[in-house]
Amino acid sequence: MGFLHSLAAGFIALMSAIGGFFGFTHSAPVTTAPATTTVSVAGPVASTKGGESSPYWISLSVATSSFYHEYAGSVYYRYLDEVVYNKLLDKRSLSSREIDGFSYYDAAISAADRKSFLVSTEDNRIGKDAAHVFFEGVIIGGADPNTYELIPLEGYDSVNDRKGVNYPFAKDAYSVYCRDKRIPDADPESFQPIFSTSDVFTSEYGDWIGKRVAKDKYHVYNPEDCDVNGIQVIGADPATFAYLGGQDWFKDEGGVYQIDGQVGLLHKLDGADPATFAIMNGTWNWAKDKNGIYVYPLAKVSGANPATFTPILEDGMDTYYALDGDTLFFGGRDIGSLGDPYNVVGDIDAPTFTVLGEGYAKDKDRVFFDGFAIHDADPETFRIFPDKTSGVVDRFFAYKAYAEDKNHVYLNGNATQ
Repeated sequence: MGFLHSLAAGFIALMSAIGGFFGFTHSAPVTTAPATTTVSVAGPVASTKGGESSPYWISLSVATSSFYHEYAGSVYYRYLDEVVYNKLLDKRSLSSREIDGFSYYDAAISAADRKSFLVSTEDNRIGKDAAHVFFEGVIIGGADPNTYELIPLEGYDSVNDRKGVNYPFAKDAYSVYCRDKRIPDADPESFQPIFSTSDVFTSEYGDWIGKRVAKDKYHVYNPEDCDVNGIQVIGADPATFAYLGGQDWFKDEGGVYQIDGQVGLLHKLDGADPATFAIMNGTWNWAKDKNGIYVYPLAKVSGANPATFTPILEDGMDTYYALDGDTLFFGGRDIGSLGDPYNVVGDIDAPTFTVLGEGYAKDKDRVFFDGFAIHDADPETFRIFPDKTSGVVDRFFAYKAYAEDKNHVYLNGNATQ
């Protein structure tokens, strides 16, 4: 999960870095622009809500940081990946350029009307004209440009809150959409994304899976990568379905749910009792009910006693370690190559046990990293170097955790010298 956070941060940084060469207004394609097909724009005209004065839509002439741009009277979409281009568009001639080592590809949108074309200020992959709404240069079938709008998370109402977040859900007066796909049977009036804090990141589109749980008055929804087939969470009760907090725990009156950290799908937690289920104080990963202890992702901790099980906090933050009597547990992430959601470390000397940070811990006899004992590490002289963890002190984000004792320097629990 630390790696996924780093991947997410890296993608966002990359998009910020390359945003500088998205000054599209005066940039011409390298090769000759393909011929533009004449398109009838009969139908609804753009409303004043979506006009150039709207905080949510701007014209091409001022959309200098958009993937959309104009050239010789036509609207173009700029792709960063030829594979994505080939997947989303029919085969048309396209031009390519390379700036600062990044290749991008321009493709004319023959169906777009330049005079009425506007770009979303919330997600620059979305544009519209008098007749159509576009996602990444492709028409969203049936979407009404008059009433089309992105749906923000609860509590995110202002323009500044909404801008650039890339929520995948949108609606018009008639339907709800996940990116470019219409969600069958969804009610646009009551449809609402549910806030969560998933750290799963889909690099292809730059969206957080945590923003892909939603409900309306009829259903709970959880589309995998906006695949609208099987999008409804069967058996979930929208009237009582709610986010609990922590590492994407949800519940309704009939069960407890959590997002699978590998795939991003919502799963029901077998055997959990929704009436007594609660996240343990100060943690993200540990939870309990009258029947037992649970840990992210989707696991019940065998042998743990909910009356005595105690997560170990450091400065009020979850350390992934927990004690049940003298038995030490580590959980909430994949454990090395085993892929287990938790690890029973075994008996330790509880009075001398301390969490050092960056995944390291020790008692008077042993040193641990991510719940495994480090062979031959010396507890008395062992110390960590948080300032060397890839520039990030918090172990939750770091994937290079350095430490040393009198004998060795360690990287992620392994002796390097």
